[in-house]
Amino acid sequence: MAQTNEHMTSKHATLEISADDTWVYDDVATWTDISGSANSVEPGGGAHMTGSAHSLGEFHLPLIGIGKVEPAEVTVKVIYTENAAEATALLDAYAEAQTLVWLRHRPRGAVAGAWEWSGRGYITERAKASTDSESADILLVEFPWFGREWDLHGQATT
Repeated sequence: MAQTNEHMTSKHATLEISADDTWVYDDVATWTDISGSANSVEPGGGAHMTGSAHSLGEFHLPLIGIGKVEPAEVTVKVIYTENAAEATALLDAYAEAQTLVWLRHRPRGAVAGAWEWSGRGYITERAKASTDSESADILLVEFPWFGREWDLHGQATT
């Protein structure tokens, strides 16, 4: 296989959130783009459960199985601000109200043909800003998201 020329960075990535009350991804009508104050998206979980057992006798290899899918977890880091229209306040309010929210992440950005991952779940913790008097770093806060799935939903149309 030849070396790829299709690599990318995160510079065009988008993150959107929706509180639309639907379990069907294609029915989500209202997305709020929080990319301008989002810093990173780190998905985890969502793997199939696995199991194994050995039987008695002369059989040395285990029996193996694959089962149901575990819940997904995504850590979203955002730039800490106290602006009610930006990600920190928005995600914090969803966490406080225990609102089911959709997240949609497009690493290549909001362009036709870009892959998009999404899922519906809860922001499980409110904002907790840490500060350090010896640092000039921009303040970030993490919001854990917990949902049923974090799925690739094909390619974006816009």
